[in-house]
Amino acid sequence: MHVDRASLADLDVLEQGLESSALVALLDHTWSQGGRTKLREMVRNPLSTIDGIRSRQVALQRIAGLSPSIPPSRDLGAVLARVERYLASTYIELPSSRAGLWLVRRRYPEVVGSLVEGIEATQQLLRLAAALTDSLRSATHEQTELQEIEWRVRACLDAEQFRRLSSVRPRAPGDIRLGVFDESVRLQGRALLQSLLDAVHEFDALQSLARASSREGFSYPQVVEASAPFLDAEGVFHPALRDPVRNDLAVGAEARLVFLTGPNMAGKSTLLRACGLLVLMAHLGMAVPAARARLSRFDRLCVMLTTRDSLQRGESFFLAEVRRVGELVDYLQQQQRVFAVVDELFKGTNVLDAYDATELVVSCLARCPTSVFIVASHLAELARVLDRVGSVSLLRMEAAVTGGVPHFSFIVGPGVSEQRLGMVLLEQTGVARALRAIVDGNGVGPSPSEAAPRATRSPTSSQDRGQSE
Repeated sequence: MHVDRASLADLDVLEQGLESSALVALLDHTWSQGGRTKLREMVRNPLSTIDGIRSRQVALQRIAGLSPSIPPSRDLGAVLARVERYLASTYIELPSSRAGLWLVRRRYPEVVGSLVEGIEATQQLLRLAAALTDSLRSATHEQTELQEIEWRVRACLDAEQFRRLSSVRPRAPGDIRLGVFDESVRLQGRALLQSLLDAVHEFDALQSLARASSREGFSYPQVVEASAPFLDAEGVFHPALRDPVRNDLAVGAEARLVFLTGPNMAGKSTLLRACGLLVLMAHLGMAVPAARARLSRFDRLCVMLTTRDSLQRGESFFLAEVRRVGELVDYLQQQQRVFAVVDELFKGTNVLDAYDATELVVSCLARCPTSVFIVASHLAELARVLDRVGSVSLLRMEAAVTGGVPHFSFIVGPGVSEQRLGMVLLEQTGVARALRAIVDGNGVGPSPSEAAPRATRSPTSSQDRGQSE
């Protein structure tokens, strides 16, 4: 499944600057830098076939079952780093005789010492890799990524120079005798040793996904090849929230497009992100943040939550929005099976233009048979038009207002919301009162910054502030 950079950014999948709330930070339980790199490659390149997804699911579940027998993570991470530094050494080669080694060591002690330490680290890696293959052999009963990793590791362990190196026991740290193996390991066996490192890094990334999949509330989804695309999920939540509200959502079975309305802070954007992340994580072959999920395989995930104008291209905010919609249309013209989530189309133009443009885009998307869409909007008036299309599901998220204070449940339900909280928030923050005081000539009135919003949570929910997006 393809996911473009803009979609990954809108879902906050990869780190941006110093942010630590990205999805990849939640998934990262890796031991090594190489494992972290592999994990990010997997996240950027989701699986595209049903067989690949099912194979990954089996592999992750088998890894979860053999956790006690996996080599210690701290040891493995440190050893991998030392072997990588050893392979990066630019020294050509050491003498093959022990006498020659002693002579070179007297003249270049730092070089010889670092290479011998690299050989020792390689020995440690071979022992840890042997323990890992023993664990994998007991867990692998069918063709999965684990079996491929085992084969690659075994190919290195069975090579003559590595078998001989494994049999030598150093008398003390930095044993100069190990230097005789430098040429056969670092130079002649470089490709095999690099393949071993890559295999262990890949296993590191997989065990990280397996650990992330064991989080409370996660479940493995059923991903199928279907004639019509769909998503049917119960108890969906955003994985970055500490105490999330869970929602049920279905799209594609009876309606290809969900039209979601509601005021600001009701939770629409968070629900859109949760659904986008669910589809992405399902195509990684891992468990998803939902009690139960069944969905079709998709060719592309398209997320349109934020849009940025471009001074360099002389592109206005509205033109940037149009270009982004045009990219989605291109995917649909190519008959790609797209799962798309869209938040508030055409914010960069006036209300009348936004209404007409949104009506055209959304009504056409709803008639597209190859893809499914979740669209959030404040244009509740459009619901009357879309209700006649016949393939649109109208959902809403609202707040109860008591004594001028909104209480959010963050629960999605059927229907259309025409609720407006703009004036409520202006009053609540003190902005409206301060403005009236200025107009009346009574000074600036109370500082709006001293009147923080008092939007509260519904008694039925307990949310992080991220839920109110």
